[in-house]
Amino acid sequence: MILVTGATGTIGRYLVPALAEAGVPFRALVRNARKGKALDCEFVVGDFDDPVSMVSALKGVDRLLLNSGGALPVDGQQPMVRQQTGVIDTARAAGVSWVVKVSAWQPGPDAKLSVGAHWEIEQYLKASGLQWASLRPTGYMQNFFTGEGGFTHSGALEGPYGEGRVAYIDAFDVAACAAALLTGPPRSGETYALTGPEALTRGDRHQARHPLP
Repeated sequence: MILVTGATGTIGRYLVPALAEAGVPFRALVRNARKGKALDCEFVVGDFDDPVSMVSALKGVDRLLLNSGGALPVDGQQPMVRQQTGVIDTARAAGVSWVVKVSAWQPGPDAKLSVGAHWEIEQYLKASGLQWASLRPTGYMQNFFTGEGGFTHSGALEGPYGEGRVAYIDAFDVAACAAALLTGPPRSGETYALTGPEALTRGDRHQARHPLP
């Protein structure tokens, strides 16, 4: 049994139908029943901040997609570190054997916000004794339209990389990679850098959005 966390998020919305099409047993973790019913699959209501709900969600699960929201504007440690390390502990106690974590591009101890947080979580996962793999996407094409490293409502283009080139990847492809790992034999201790087909500057992306006549 696979548990998909972040089931209604950027990756989960593609992963859930992919697993359904593959015909493998899985359940989706959602934070409210209305969203769960819309998925048209087995689901359980729970929250990373509610350890009791995670014990219930992980019952009978042997494979886990570990995914949650990003960084928050707080001082000190990012909440996602506490949340995901807590789920790792619960998964180990529940008998989960294989964890696929959605991480970030080039996580490191000195990185800021979610990139540094993902590094902390990866270190914890490595030391957990669980079999694991990490997906490290460069950035999501979907973010072009969310105001996070993309086009704003005014049409301006913003991003954290300045004029650097980034090979953004579609969340659909990240979900496909997650599905392959979750349904195949464990390949423990591996990290996968996920990129799009072409590295583009901010100017390249703006030109694609607003081509010259």
